[in-house]
Amino acid sequence: MKNNLKTNLFTVRPKYFRLSPLPPCHVIDKLQEELSKKSHIEGWSQGNVAILKFPESKANFWSPELDIHVNKRGKGSTIRFIIGPNQKVRSFFILLSGLAVILFFLGLLMAIYQWMFNLESPLTWSIPTGLLILVFTFVLVKIGLYKSKDQMKQLWYFCEQAIDEREKKQRDLLEKLFPGEEIIF
Repeated sequence: MKNNLKTNLFTVRPKYFRLSPLPPCHVIDKLQEELSKKSHIEGWSQGNVAILKFPESKANFWSPELDIHVNKRGKGSTIRFIIGPNQKVRSFFILLSGLAVILFFLGLLMAIYQWMFNLESPLTWSIPTGLLILVFTFVLVKIGLYKSKDQMKQLWYFCEQAIDEREKKQRDLLEKLFPGEEIIF
């Protein structure tokens, strides 16, 4: 593996891309082939998009999903990986973040109203509440990323290994067909 999966402090859904000499259909076919062999990862594909995840028996609340988007690029393809929480958990975090933003701006509007008209507004408490909910959501996301790090790596290595294996097979075939010529990938 020549590439590493890296995240930073503010990344919720780590993204990664790689270039491959394989056409998109070969990448998706190889992933489907590997999925049929392995029982510890399941997934589906449609067109040039695939989603991989852990089966219910091995999944927990924080188990990630890997979205794979394969686009044609010249004679090869660009493969984009996005690793993140499953749909239910992601929806929950979006709901919490939306609630926090709404509370914050409601409190901010009431504070402006209170300042402009010198009236008392009981809703200014929603400013710190919105900020606290936002910080709480961020901390929950980071806990989830920490707890799912091993599973994220398993999904990523599964894809990398499958694609590397298919590229090696294609390289060997080209070297067999054209001995002595330099094969550039």
